[in-house]
Amino acid sequence: MTPPHSNPARPAATAASRPPSPLLLWLWLVPLAIVAWWTANSIGQIGREHMEVGERFRDFLEFYSGAEALVKGTPLYEAGKLGYIYPPLLAVIMKPMAFLPIDQAALIWLAVKVIAVLVSVWFGARAVAARFDLDRHAPLALVGGVIAAIGTALLADKLRAEFRMQQSNTLLLLGWTLALVWLDRRPTLAGFVLGFAVTIKYVALIALPYLLIRRRFRAAAAMAVSMVALALAPALVIGWQENLDGLQRALGGIGSMLAGSTPQSGEAKVMALTRIGCSIPTAMAHFLGEPGLSLRSIALIGLVAAATFAGAWAIYARRGQAMFATRGGRNELPPYLGGTADADRLRIVALEWCGLIVAALCFSPQTNSPHMVQLLPVCFAIAAAAIAPLNNSAKLRWLAIASGAVLVAGLTLPPSSASNREFVYAVHRAGWPCWAMLVSYLLLLAAALPRSPARKG
Repeated sequence: MTPPHSNPARPAATAASRPPSPLLLWLWLVPLAIVAWWTANSIGQIGREHMEVGERFRDFLEFYSGAEALVKGTPLYEAGKLGYIYPPLLAVIMKPMAFLPIDQAALIWLAVKVIAVLVSVWFGARAVAARFDLDRHAPLALVGGVIAAIGTALLADKLRAEFRMQQSNTLLLLGWTLALVWLDRRPTLAGFVLGFAVTIKYVALIALPYLLIRRRFRAAAAMAVSMVALALAPALVIGWQENLDGLQRALGGIGSMLAGSTPQSGEAKVMALTRIGCSIPTAMAHFLGEPGLSLRSIALIGLVAAATFAGAWAIYARRGQAMFATRGGRNELPPYLGGTADADRLRIVALEWCGLIVAALCFSPQTNSPHMVQLLPVCFAIAAAAIAPLNNSAKLRWLAIASGAVLVAGLTLPPSSASNREFVYAVHRAGWPCWAMLVSYLLLLAAALPRSPARKG
């Protein structure tokens, strides 16, 4: 039986080629230490009873208030301080927590987040290592530890933001990661976790057209069915009509935000496009001085997306790789699953998966700092590209390192302080983190996209 994360397109590592020291296994302690540190900080924040409730519990207050509204029978989208804005499913899942004091419920929520991150680190780093062919010369546990340590360190600041804000982005991270792990072997499960991610936050919907284009129809069908099923599932708890009403109010809030109008009474109180976030749509709305999306801003966003796609296309052409021809279906699967994909194609799929995550964040209307935790698989890919013998070229290794440097600069600069807070806000409103993400991804693609066999010759 093929190991869960091995690359079946070529032989496993031989004993003679393995690194001499198993001390690299200690590198798995790096992500564990980072997560433990931010967990301890979050516990301290939750325990500060002298602080205002909104400061102690941040976004979890809105989740808890939504669940509490279901228990009390009060309007879901009028609950909380800022307001519950998600589809009803998250509130239904968290309904049992509403019977506990909020500080106890927050600790349970924190435990869920920690598990989601650690599972994503363990499986995600190993999956990326296998797709980059790194377990040819070393045991997967060793190279996975290196990738996990580097990738988690690159994203440590955003893990801090996610834990501090007590957001739900770790569930999205888990969905992206498990879908990549299961994409070839268990496409139905891959589709299901993506469908679940969509019912938490809509940005994961970008995976559906990709699955269809690549003719991964089982995964696409599972994603579509699970989206619908999970969206309707809360009706079993809160009733059919109330669930439909909740879905309508959640989508209505999104529509009002995109239109730049104030949410109507009872709609989800989604913040205005120009009030929060660092995405490309937010940057264009600020640039044009418009409260929401207009034809002009949509055109500019489309130009940015087209320019990014053209850059990726040029890199594919330079490497002699096809973006559409000879792609899809059996061409994406390894031989042991009845496909024709070699090790290069498996790496390409991982890079494209990273592109989906980057696109979801850059072009989502309300991307902000905690959302960036979803970039963890991208950081793993950057780490893999930095240590892999990519086309036997030192230049490509430096491109991968530059990709990581640009990403970290975009996510952490300029550093925020009381004296320059307005400047930092202005830089974020201009979309600096997302511009950096786009450049970083194109550098990663240039570094890690394999040359076609014809070009290798």
